[in-house]
Amino acid sequence: MIIILTISIGPALIITFQGASVLLLQASANLQSQVRPGSSIKYKAAFTRVLYRYLCDHPTTDIIDKVPNLVLATALQDMSYIPFALDLVRCLHNTPELSAVSATIFEPLVSVFSQPDSPTTLTTLPHVLLIFQHEILYREICQPQRTLLYLAEHVLTKEVCEIISWSLGHQILSLCHSYMKEFDVTECFNELCQVLNAFISGSDDVDILDRANMYRTLLLELSESKLKELLRTPKHGPKDKVEFHSSRTVKKVDVPFLKLSKQRQTMAETVEHDHLCPQHVAKQALAIFLEVPESWGKIDPIMVGHVDRRQNKRTALDIVCFPECPYPVIAEARAEFSINNVMHLCSLEPFKLDLEDFFQPLPLLGGTPLSPSEVFACLWSHLEENCGTTSHISVHTQPCSRDEFLIRFGSLVTEELQGENSLHVAIFLPPGKHLLMKVAFKDDCAVVRLATDDIFLLAHINSYFKTWS
Repeated sequence: MIIILTISIGPALIITFQGASVLLLQASANLQSQVRPGSSIKYKAAFTRVLYRYLCDHPTTDIIDKVPNLVLATALQDMSYIPFALDLVRCLHNTPELSAVSATIFEPLVSVFSQPDSPTTLTTLPHVLLIFQHEILYREICQPQRTLLYLAEHVLTKEVCEIISWSLGHQILSLCHSYMKEFDVTECFNELCQVLNAFISGSDDVDILDRANMYRTLLLELSESKLKELLRTPKHGPKDKVEFHSSRTVKKVDVPFLKLSKQRQTMAETVEHDHLCPQHVAKQALAIFLEVPESWGKIDPIMVGHVDRRQNKRTALDIVCFPECPYPVIAEARAEFSINNVMHLCSLEPFKLDLEDFFQPLPLLGGTPLSPSEVFACLWSHLEENCGTTSHISVHTQPCSRDEFLIRFGSLVTEELQGENSLHVAIFLPPGKHLLMKVAFKDDCAVVRLATDDIFLLAHINSYFKTWS
């Protein structure tokens, strides 16, 4: 059942802002009465949207003063409403003119649900933990000591630790991890240890025990700066990058379970991996990340679903590169995969991209009236005219025969001058660099005139030539 509320304001009816706020609050109160334990999430979502729209359209003091109590009362009545309340807080925080209102709504939620007399039960604890996680975003409100002390003294009793679910235990430990990473642990050291010790002395779950022991060891053995250095989030490129974190806990694999190897030398690199994992292991949702310096560009992560060791075959995957500049780079490689809902992290051997991996023919369109040799001549003239400013020319001597040279650059030759025993080579290096070569052969030696629109490519091509020997 969907209820649509329409308020019409015509010539015969003039409603002041104060009168409008009364009507709006009455309407929201009617909708709130439908939000009760076990009620449809449609009511909860509708109630939240109505409150947000009221605050946007009528940001009066009357509305702003009453909404926090309305949200808190609804959350206490039905704790499954808490995720919707946090959505409201998040939306208000992202609305510039209402960002201050978000804190006035959120602070009572934190205060009430971290008190000793909080009505939280094991069933509703996952919803309350969402409040504590969201609290970290509000540094002026967040009090890790208060939250941890509440968990240690009023939630994690010995009886509770013995029966607490696997997922809920890890949810609490993830909260501890966030506090360790974001706050000065010297200020909440004792409270953190209380929570971890509760798990260590009361839980029988191996994963929870391992994780709690690991965190306690880090707290006891590392200084604050060393701890932050260990726990800081690695940079993997732009913020919108896809991350693979669908599993419910994390384990580190010491021995790489696959190898990466290049198969062909094109911009869209193909990678093959050999499985080294035990016969009975099946990996779901395998993800491979190749991390490069931010100044170089980015490499998209590779996602593969349901890789089974019993298939026992090599798998070819495409790597898509987005370089800012087409320079050689060594990418740090890591893999993430899940086994029985447990995420595993695994370091892999570094993956190297050489200069020749970027070599491509000139991207000529099908309707281009010029031949490749004519395009080469135009580009060469342009680079010569701008030599010393936007382009650069150099000469290199390389001991090699004509046949040896063609083996490496045959697909990039735009013209062969048989009578002069010379040839022209045009190389495009994505996203937008060029390297042209005029090559003359004499006595098993190639004299190469190089022209490019990127001076750093001259150094890289010289290093590339040195690898021939």
